[in-house]
Amino acid sequence: SLRAKPEFNFDSGDSSTLEAGIATLRVVNALQLMGHKQISLINPPKNAGGADLASEKAGKKICFEVKALTKQSTGGSGKFFDQQLYDKVFDLIGKAKKQLMLSAAALKCDLQIVVFVVNWFSQSIYLVGSDYFDLVKRLAAEQDHSLLSGINGVLFVTSAGGQFLFLDEAAKAIDS
Repeated sequence: SLRAKPEFNFDSGDSSTLEAGIATLRVVNALQLMGHKQISLINPPKNAGGADLASEKAGKKICFEVKALTKQSTGGSGKFFDQQLYDKVFDLIGKAKKQLMLSAAALKCDLQIVVFVVNWFSQSIYLVGSDYFDLVKRLAAEQDHSLLSGINGVLFVTSAGGQFLFLDEAAKAIDS
């Protein structure tokens, strides 16, 4: 059940839990619009961590790790919107990658995609596709090009309704 997942237990009164739950639901909606089937929540083993969602598209099983950039977390003041977003994504990508790899191995996923739900209003309305593309390009160049290794795609879902998906060559088959 949804309530068994921490991000859907709203009894705690923790606003970040609420935002994480809403972010996951927004990603499910985005995946449906992109033609994904069999979308399901992943239940990782207790205390093991793992990805959040799995789906199927174009004959591929895909694992998704959802990271919400919440209204409680803000970008560095004095920085441009794209740099604020880059800094936050950079901080989160290592943990997201680890969670994806755990679930992908256990569930035999063909592809792994990390999803950033951008709840920051300014970034959501001012940044465009090329800004997100440049951000992913910068991430790909980090740590001698190893930061995104094992991750087949990065999806941004913005509070303004934008969806920006970037896939490596192995994942191009699901891009339709």
